[in-house]
Amino acid sequence: MSPSTTNASATQPKELSQAAWLKNGGWNNMYEFMLSHGLNMYDDNELQEGKAIIHALRQADQEAWEEARREEARKAVQKERKE
Repeated sequence: MSPSTTNASATQPKELSQAAWLKNGGWNNMYEFMLSHGLNMYDDNELQEGKAIIHALRQADQEAWEEARREEARKAVQKERKE
């Protein structure tokens, strides 16, 4: 599971360091992340695959974070209109 899908935060996923992003996702480090995806950190091709997975997950996290902020703004506008 990726970090922003489990935690609505004021900090954008793209602002987190990789280490912080991994910890938020439940991994202690890159080694654990790689193991959890069945990848060998010491194989360059698999390391590149792991980095590509992280990139894709972080991009999805950022998009989800942005959508959550837009939804919060829509709800705030609707609430103001009702008052």
